Amino acid sequence: MIATGIFVYCAVVAAMTVATSYFGNRITSTKIPMQWGANGQPTWYAAKSIALWTPICLTVVGGPLFLLVGDPRMSEHAALGLLVFSVIMAAIYSVYLAAVLRWASRQRS
Repeated sequence: MIATGIFVYCAVVAAMTVATSYFGNRITSTKIPMQWGANGQPTWYAAKSIALWTPICLTVVGGPLFLLVGDPRMSEHAALGLLVFSVIMAAIYSVYLAAVLRWASRQRS
């Protein structure tokens, strides 16, 4: 289970990095939305590089904490936590990146 958690974590970080590199070049705006309000309009913006790379950095820093903190006898539970954390971060980032790409396409038209 430990190897599976680490494998999924590394795959998620790699996929997020590839997606950011690939889609980031297609976003021409220097600032992109970080959050949307209930009306569907962006509430605040950040520089493109910060907005796209911060979730990856949080994943890289947050993931290993599952393995470093806690009782070593509970390593199977930590690996499961790492796996769940990785999947959740990938899902959140996918939804965010899709929303930014939709927003960017509307800016061009």
